[in-house]
Amino acid sequence: MLIDIHTHVVNSNFNPKECKTNFVINLFLKKTNYTNYENYITNLISLINNSKLDKAVLVAIENSELCANNEQVFEICKKYSEFLYGVNLSPFDKDIDLKVQNAYKNGAVLVKILPSFQNVNLSDKQCIPFFELLKEYNLPLLVHTGKEYTLKTNSQNLNNPDLLENAAKIGVKIICAHCGTRIFLHEKNYFKNWAKLAIKYENVYGDLSAMITPVQIFDLKKILKSHELKSKVIFGSDYPSFPFDLSVKTTNNPIIDSYNFYEKIGFDDTMFKNAEKVLNL
Repeated sequence: MLIDIHTHVVNSNFNPKECKTNFVINLFLKKTNYTNYENYITNLISLINNSKLDKAVLVAIENSELCANNEQVFEICKKYSEFLYGVNLSPFDKDIDLKVQNAYKNGAVLVKILPSFQNVNLSDKQCIPFFELLKEYNLPLLVHTGKEYTLKTNSQNLNNPDLLENAAKIGVKIICAHCGTRIFLHEKNYFKNWAKLAIKYENVYGDLSAMITPVQIFDLKKILKSHELKSKVIFGSDYPSFPFDLSVKTTNNPIIDSYNFYEKIGFDDTMFKNAEKVLNL
């Protein structure tokens, strides 16, 4: 099964005229020809069906005026077979044990956390019971690593992969979104932090979503030169993100453009096989 492990849907109540949008968000909306919620979902399904992918994980974001929340994503996943459910939780949510249990019962294939947006320090020992729950239910943890651009942030330092050491020790399957990389040269790069963690722990992976830029290509080449790191990556598009590299020959389908680019530079089907393994499919 070929899976995109990292895609997003807009909130059903999203109105670009009323919501505060930044340059990156406006660019994404323009590229997706966004008109409304239903149109967005229809277009995404078409992109998936016209690619070689079988399914895509829809990642929910709670408390965002831009992104679909858990309830909305769950309803989409029930309606359309192309999607798998990615739930957004926080270790500090009220009744977190019940929320993890319900997510599992509702067919969630992973739990997503955006540390800088949710203001969560994953190295806090209070997170350990949450990690133990994820291990018990065999739910992988997808964590944003590296700088966050589209959502309001508290501290970007919360996106450091080093903070995932406790979760890794407990045995949670961890997917570090974007492998800790940066988009601009002047920014802090956590790629080495991710690489160290991925090599040290069998259960730590990285997704390749939103990594096709002139700066990130240097880290992609480092992955390709390392057999250990190349075996630990998973395909993701981070749709509606799209490749920002002029060397990419566009098909007007960012999902196709992304996996074509990765295959062209030397990644193989391991990036898809890892998705099946990590998601227990």
